[in-house]
Amino acid sequence: MIFFKNKFYLAIQLITILAFLLLPYYLFQGKLFIGGDDSRLFYIYPWEWINNIAFYSWFHFSVIGTNNPNQFILPFLYIWSLVSFLVRSKVILDYLSFSLPLILGFIYFQKFAGELLDDKNKVNGLVYFVGTLIYTLSPIISYNQLAIFLYSAWLIGLLPIISYYFLKYLKTGDFTYVFINTIWCVVLSFAVGTIPWLLGYLLPLVLSLFILIPLFYKKEIVIFIRRSIIFFAMLLFSQAFWVYSFIINTIFPEKNSFLGIVLSKNSTDTFSETVLSTASGNIFYPLLNLFHRQLTMDYKSPLQAIFFSFYDKTIIFDTIFALIIFAALFLFKKYFNGTERKIYLFFFVAFLVSLFLFTVNIGPLKGVFLLMGHLPGFIMFRNFYDKFALGYTLIFSILVTLSIVVISRKYTKVQVVISLIVLFVVLLNVIPIKDVINKKLWTTNSTYSVATFSDEYFNFMQQVKNTVPQTSNILSLPFNIAGYTIVKDESTDNVFAGRSPVELLTGTNDFSGNLSFSPISTARFVNDIKKRNYLDLNEFLKSKNISYIFVTNNIPQEVKHSYLFDKKILPYQDNKLLQAITGERVIISTNGNYVLYKTKYPTSLFQANNLNYQKVNPVTFQLQFNNLRTPQQLGFLDSFSGGWKLFPEIFAAHTNNEFSYLFKKDIFADSHKVLSTNGNQWIIDPTILKNNFPLQYYHINPDGSIDVKLTLYFKPQENFYIGTLISLLTLLLNFSYLIYVKRKIIQ
Repeated sequence: MIFFKNKFYLAIQLITILAFLLLPYYLFQGKLFIGGDDSRLFYIYPWEWINNIAFYSWFHFSVIGTNNPNQFILPFLYIWSLVSFLVRSKVILDYLSFSLPLILGFIYFQKFAGELLDDKNKVNGLVYFVGTLIYTLSPIISYNQLAIFLYSAWLIGLLPIISYYFLKYLKTGDFTYVFINTIWCVVLSFAVGTIPWLLGYLLPLVLSLFILIPLFYKKEIVIFIRRSIIFFAMLLFSQAFWVYSFIINTIFPEKNSFLGIVLSKNSTDTFSETVLSTASGNIFYPLLNLFHRQLTMDYKSPLQAIFFSFYDKTIIFDTIFALIIFAALFLFKKYFNGTERKIYLFFFVAFLVSLFLFTVNIGPLKGVFLLMGHLPGFIMFRNFYDKFALGYTLIFSILVTLSIVVISRKYTKVQVVISLIVLFVVLLNVIPIKDVINKKLWTTNSTYSVATFSDEYFNFMQQVKNTVPQTSNILSLPFNIAGYTIVKDESTDNVFAGRSPVELLTGTNDFSGNLSFSPISTARFVNDIKKRNYLDLNEFLKSKNISYIFVTNNIPQEVKHSYLFDKKILPYQDNKLLQAITGERVIISTNGNYVLYKTKYPTSLFQANNLNYQKVNPVTFQLQFNNLRTPQQLGFLDSFSGGWKLFPEIFAAHTNNEFSYLFKKDIFADSHKVLSTNGNQWIIDPTILKNNFPLQYYHINPDGSIDVKLTLYFKPQENFYIGTLISLLTLLLNFSYLIYVKRKIIQ
């Protein structure tokens, strides 16, 4: 039977979408949801993020320079910048970004589910509707994705989008679906930040395919392989604007690149330790669409109280999910046709694999997971309970949806009853969603991490922007254990606790926590503070090009006593420390909550004699040496990378064409070494210039010395330009081919 008439069904869909749009207003009540590792500041400052951070291959996460393909977020930012121009409210922008992944997941899950089964009479609309709510409103999704809202939250919508268009192309061979999918994937290309979660979905599906190969005919397998190669090749090439750089980093990983971190010895050595310390749950709660209860107890997470007060008391209702899955297991063979049976088995096997990967602690299978840690790259899944949560929930929701259809075919009059019962359970589990998502800052009792920035803070940031050179670094105090900045809400004790907005708002880098430094540097810095070794501490600040100290005076005491601050170090961050490392006071905010000082011994980004320099952008610096007689050292106090190259310029003028460096040969490369612990140094030798370049590249002074102009350029930036060209050509060729095919069909 058709449960919904078209108009009524459409109304229900629109009401649900409206509910998703209004959800953040209920959760955050006018405050900005912008803290955490990914900070989410780019949702309310997209254009600033493009200009100061995202466009460049060399960028800073709390000052540690990294060479990751950060441009993966650019397509979204350009579109979001247009949205921000039309929607002036920061709150609306923030809340719209929160709702959109849920809305996309809600729409495309139903479209995907509708393609899986032979539903010509469209009798399963209610089931698909309920299934998508199981997925989008899952407590697992709320806790693992929405409460943290990293880049991976967009996979809530993107995974069903890719699944739907892949299935449509697989069934029809219509290239239109390939093209539309590439557009979606370019717009929502949060890929570098989502790789583990994306693979957490694909891995169970791929393993399921291999297991079920004997069920398919050779012709089906050939068609599947051919169309899969075309579909995913086009997707991959369309993403070349970041994939190309990523591949280069994979082949030649630097110690501070994404691959360098993922494949580092430290991560490898701690894989087993991390897994064993967290593999304490079982399959019971995931089978009920709930997060690992034991894990929340072990780590005393905020979800612990919600289990005690709610989920433990309503758990009897959640058993409906397990009952439906087990009932369908005995019925699918009889009530599904041949193709539908294969689809059901595919997702059932994928579900079992995903359940294992999401749970790990399944008897002797725990050892299997630990053995997999020896596979290259698998260490990215050491936080398995997080990385496999999204994929598990999607596969679980699809399986429950298919199972309800099976049961309703056996008992034709129960579809509405079962669907409404499941809908009741889903909505019941939504009741504590506000406590799950808008939770207190960990280890605090009354401080929440949703907040708005005060006018005092913004005005102070504007003064910093106008005062501090962008070639300087700032040390933020009090120093925390992460790389966060703490900004107190003006009207409450709520705080922004997340990636520092200083670089975004001022263009100047700041050190704000332990993760701002390498482990060796952090140990030295902390030790100097504890032992009040201010002589070495000042030398340390000079070596890191720190010329300004930014002090925040209004951090709530509860936050200072939270996990964010080392209680052994915090007492030493006092006036005695300030007096030892600061010189003159430069700026003080209107209410005195923010103060900027110069350091006692200001330094410079470049260390050299007779040098004038200018920062063009984060990857380009123009240098001019005057009266160069003999070889001398050039020090560059940004993080070391072999990607920094020196190029000689015609003395009359510096070039502004970055593409020219693709074909130019750099100079002094043999002398490029690490300065101190992590800076860069070169030996600038005038003899090399005279012997290898014509007179137009330098100016000879009457005393025989020379003046020379050099450009310091981060050459991996060109990988972005090459990749972008590949992406544009791919989209152009896809579109041209699509037009050609359509015209040929018409003719």
